[in-house]
Amino acid sequence: MAQHMGEWVMVLSEQGFTVPEADPAVAEWPVIGAPLYDLWHRAHEDLVSAAQMIQPQLIAGGRFLLAAAGNTLLALVLFFIALLIAGFMMANATSGGQQMRRLLMTFSDPARGEEIHELVVATIRSVSNGVVGVAVLQALALGVGFLVLDVPAAGVLALLVLFLGVLQLPSSLVVLPVLAWLWLLADGSTVTHVLGTIYLFAAGVADGLLKPILLGRGVETPMPVVLVGALGGMAAEGLIGLFVGAVMLSVSYKLLMVWVDHSVADFEVDEAPPASPDP
Repeated sequence: MAQHMGEWVMVLSEQGFTVPEADPAVAEWPVIGAPLYDLWHRAHEDLVSAAQMIQPQLIAGGRFLLAAAGNTLLALVLFFIALLIAGFMMANATSGGQQMRRLLMTFSDPARGEEIHELVVATIRSVSNGVVGVAVLQALALGVGFLVLDVPAAGVLALLVLFLGVLQLPSSLVVLPVLAWLWLLADGSTVTHVLGTIYLFAAGVADGLLKPILLGRGVETPMPVVLVGALGGMAAEGLIGLFVGAVMLSVSYKLLMVWVDHSVADFEVDEAPPASPDP
């Protein structure tokens, strides 16, 4: 990614930013073709004039992008701070785990506290492997494919795949445009294109196979509960909420099931017929 960004900076510094000539076929597109062609043609002739024509839209879009970039940067800073804190805590992981177990046993009974402690540990590991781990593996696999196929901005695309994986969005948002570029614009033989298509398709759908296996591994809570908690937590609190949401929903589900089981058991005891007296 750094290499491609350096290349872009060199090109912009040497050649400046110019908009290529609009393709006349764009004007034939339904609904948006004519205005898009006019704007594109104006930008090719005079970029400043075209920018002034759509200045309100540019300002609104710029504010949205700045707000999104600020929120993303804040989430990343909090995530790295959490990593640093986790690193210090890992130095005393054994004693810290024992203290957390005792704390949970204090809030509940010893047996239930032990179960909740094991559930929290298993849920965090499950989210790490099933969400973050799968996203990293998929980004690496697709990034290698992009580099081998000489796809422009391969590092940026791989990073985008990583973010999409953490957000639980399909990697096809990146893979499909790359496949279109591969068949329409890229140089190479048909065999290379076919093999590249097969590899990118396989790497793109691999998360659908790995995620159900890793996300529910070692956890008594159903996999959809963990996934919904992770998604809801991330929507509310960002990357840190990815783990907090999954833990909270898993523990809540466990407590709910315990309460239901106890209620059913008490009801069955109350409804049981009285024992007949011995003769």
